[in-house]
Amino acid sequence: MEKEKGITQAYFEDEIKTSYLNYAYSVITGRAIPDVYDGMKPVQRRILYVMAELGLWHDKPTRKSARIVGDVLGKYHPHGDSSVYMAMVKMAQDFHMRYPLVIGQGNFGSIDDDPPAAMRYTEAKLSRVAEFMLEDLDKDTVDFKPNFDDTLKEPKVLPGRFPNLLCNGTTGIAVGLATDIPPHNFREIAAAIKATLANPKVSVEELVKMVPGPDFPTGGVILNREEMKDIYQQGYGSVELAGSMVYEEKGGKSALVITEIPYRVVKSALIEEMTNLYLNNTKYANILRGIKEIRDESSKEGLRIVIELHKDANVESIKTVLFQQTALRSRIKVNMVALVNNQPKILSLKDLIQQYIEYRRIVITRRTRFELDKAEKRLHIVEGLLIALDAIDEVIQTIRSSKDTQAAKEALMRKFTLTEIQAEAILDMKLQKLTSLEVHKLQEERESLKALIKELKEILEKPAKRDALISKELDEMVEVIGDERRTRFDSLSTTKIEVEELIEDEPMLLMLTHKGFLVKEIGRSFKVGTRGSRGKKGDITDMNRLEADDYIIATVSGNLKDSYLFVTDSGRVYSVKGYEITGATEGRITRTYIKNIARLEEIEKKNERVTAVLAVSEFRKDQYILFLTKKGRMARIMLSDFAGITRVGIIGIKLREADHVVSAMVTDGSAKLFLVKKNARGFRCREDLFPVHNRGVGGEKATSVTKSDEELMGMALADERLDVIFVSKDGRGRRVNPSEFSELVNRGGKGFKLVDLGKNRILAGFTLVEKQDRVMIITRQGSRVVFPESEVSTNLLKLIDLRSGDEVISVATIPGGEE
Repeated sequence: MEKEKGITQAYFEDEIKTSYLNYAYSVITGRAIPDVYDGMKPVQRRILYVMAELGLWHDKPTRKSARIVGDVLGKYHPHGDSSVYMAMVKMAQDFHMRYPLVIGQGNFGSIDDDPPAAMRYTEAKLSRVAEFMLEDLDKDTVDFKPNFDDTLKEPKVLPGRFPNLLCNGTTGIAVGLATDIPPHNFREIAAAIKATLANPKVSVEELVKMVPGPDFPTGGVILNREEMKDIYQQGYGSVELAGSMVYEEKGGKSALVITEIPYRVVKSALIEEMTNLYLNNTKYANILRGIKEIRDESSKEGLRIVIELHKDANVESIKTVLFQQTALRSRIKVNMVALVNNQPKILSLKDLIQQYIEYRRIVITRRTRFELDKAEKRLHIVEGLLIALDAIDEVIQTIRSSKDTQAAKEALMRKFTLTEIQAEAILDMKLQKLTSLEVHKLQEERESLKALIKELKEILEKPAKRDALISKELDEMVEVIGDERRTRFDSLSTTKIEVEELIEDEPMLLMLTHKGFLVKEIGRSFKVGTRGSRGKKGDITDMNRLEADDYIIATVSGNLKDSYLFVTDSGRVYSVKGYEITGATEGRITRTYIKNIARLEEIEKKNERVTAVLAVSEFRKDQYILFLTKKGRMARIMLSDFAGITRVGIIGIKLREADHVVSAMVTDGSAKLFLVKKNARGFRCREDLFPVHNRGVGGEKATSVTKSDEELMGMALADERLDVIFVSKDGRGRRVNPSEFSELVNRGGKGFKLVDLGKNRILAGFTLVEKQDRVMIITRQGSRVVFPESEVSTNLLKLIDLRSGDEVISVATIPGGEE
């Protein structure tokens, strides 16, 4: 660092670092994180202090909020008026603070997140709890500091007789750290403090017996009581909290009524969330259709959200869905960070209690010293007055014979051995003190002061006396403001709600497009068309919103509860449940992109391409997944090896250079397969020609590939009960039974001619069909035609009338019997 011509030069990064650290420290200590001693942030402390200066005690009239905010801004907190007002409003909201510190008159907001009225309309005063926080502030119990312009003094912390940090909790976001201390029941906290006073070595496990968990102002039910010990031991974790719901029957009508909601949940937002779930969710449609109406009947008497039900409603399932899918069941973060000696620290429950105790000992010691000094000074004066009263005639004569007040004071001090303070008190004494009654009162006051001084000295000398005083003061506060716990515990609700138990396992058809677009159709409601028709372009491009150059590459049927395995060209496998595929929904059709499904988003991140989608109802050891690559390699792996796939997927087959997976299927171990090449050649073979391997193998050579047109297109089951329909790119096709294909005894051959599509025709795809199935043909331009399999002959026929420049790109089978 250099200094030239009065200008200090420094490296830019050093200056930025210093400035940022100063800013971070300012936010942590001066705004977001509360002091461990009184549990208050600076703005809250200044609001209460100003209200005390204005004499706004709980038994006095309220004062305009604008006046209070104005004094806070002008004297101690030169920031925005709205931020100060909102801080005061929150201290008055009984749904925000377990023990409100401010009594508000007027509109102070609501649990629906309605804003308060303007500060010029509302009024406020201190609550009894806040008075306990301010108690003894005038007895030198805390240090004061200059305000922002050095014209006034303000307390660094409040005396804090009430354990505000533990009972009211706090939340705040600073720079690099945050605090979330939940509120607790004062009676329980008082019991825990007294237990710690009696036994400083008390364990957190013992404290949790007295403080079983937070006590939220909005009530509710804590579901993870067994985790409280760890949370209070570590100082962080989360509380699983649910609202309260009761079942009511009246006048032939039934309803679920929510009487409590979780802490910090906005009631109006919860109702909107439940309504949207009821109106728009298809996953639980069969359960939520039991809801007739949702309405808010809350009033001054309490919260009441009514969910009216139909007669055939499954009540328990509806309750479970609402708790599972809405904010009616939520987690409250716990991160017990507070400033200890102006430094942020994470504290356990016992740490917080010990900090309270240590601070109260300091406050009581300072208060006792203040009161002792005051009592000793008063005793000194009283003893001087009694000396004067015993010789009143001489005192009067001395005063009358003195030239002036100073001379009289000096004469009294000299003649009666008095101090200057005593002499001044005698000179200031009123004539009414000369009565025998007043003399008797002074004698009684002297004895009372001596007893008080003795007691105060004992408090200073004996720590046990101070601790007993802390305990006594807690008992006094419990008598005044103690109340019953609002938040309950329910061990029965701690079991995890399984989503699958709530879902009706309906059939579904899943389609995947070239560009990663997913279409889920529950019930597979396709309209049957006629072979050779042009197809309904709108069915795909409009209804399912495919782009003009997009097309379906995989179609698989299964059920909502099935696992759908997405096999990519790189040989990785990803898994998602049918009911987890959510997105824009119209009727029974759901549309989304792979990247929007959390369990599939890695596919796009890794720039992989899906080549097969498999529906699996159970991961059995006697079933297998076969992987086929374009270079003709095959791997057979047990299906059970693919259970429990995480979001990042797992490796199925390890590929060689310039190779990729073109097909995959689930088999039962005894299947006959036929493999199809791009040049319409192929063969049948037995599955057991390929040994079973663990995941990550390279597989065996299934067929020889020497040219690009010999690369594999795919494979299928060579079930002679099924026919294979081959379709060329120009829309023509024919059916062939697998029995007509030659069987390959050993692996590695080049294959045989499978079908004759005519001269110069290129194979677009193939699919297997049985009676009553339908064939779906998709073109590059997005046209789709669906027709019965019976309309495809063993002769080469025109299956779809293509538009100019269009070509077939995808062929699939739709299982029969569905309309």
